[in-house]
Amino acid sequence: VYYWPFDSDFNDAKGNATLATTYGDPDYETGVVGNALSLDGTGDGLEFDGVVPFFDPDTFEPVITTGGASTISFWVKSYDLSKAWAGYFARTAINSLWMGQHATAGMLRFRGIKLMAGATYWYDNDFNTTLAENQWNHIVLRCVENETALFINGVPYIKMVYEGELMTYDTALFRIGMIDWAAVDGTEGWLYGAIDEFKIYNYPITDRQIAQEYANGAGTPVCVSDNPANIVEDGSCTVDLADFAALAAAWLQDLNTYPTP
Repeated sequence: VYYWPFDSDFNDAKGNATLATTYGDPDYETGVVGNALSLDGTGDGLEFDGVVPFFDPDTFEPVITTGGASTISFWVKSYDLSKAWAGYFARTAINSLWMGQHATAGMLRFRGIKLMAGATYWYDNDFNTTLAENQWNHIVLRCVENETALFINGVPYIKMVYEGELMTYDTALFRIGMIDWAAVDGTEGWLYGAIDEFKIYNYPITDRQIAQEYANGAGTPVCVSDNPANIVEDGSCTVDLADFAALAAAWLQDLNTYPTP
């Protein structure tokens, strides 16, 4: 429902979000597909109006107050993982929804607000992982009511279940390349790096779709699930002649060798 390819402009290619503010002087660099948004870490970022990140799982219409479902998918490259609180994306309502680098050695963090028993609470997720510096990383955050799953480079990393439901605000703007409370002087909250192929779906996409998005960008397939008949670990994720040859060679050594269904 929202898609920023960042090839020749900063606009949402779907036409559903409106560019409200351009901070600093963001530029372009070579991306995963075409060009990418290039940010200098000292005040470059984008702010959009009309972005609602959660949707009703049945009607796919925007949900303003409580969770619903969605998928946020993007490629990010950080040139400085030590830069504290560098934001990848955020809502302008303080701490309502953001992802970026924590103050601790660039650790990946996701924060949002949940509604529980009529009250709102922050929830923080430090994922105990850092992304690879100076190279592209594919990040997918898939939300379904009170459950959030994180995928890194096409592979499931962690699934989180909350008490209560994720929520958002109808008046908040959406930021890319900066955190919700980014310092005006450009010191904290700004990403030094690049972002490409930023997408928000109004439904939770499947594990296989996520793996395919990564493969399309990286040019390298990933296996969604283990296939016991895929004997040769060549990253193909399929049973092919290489696996048949390996099975035949093993069978010559042991007549009880056979593929597992």
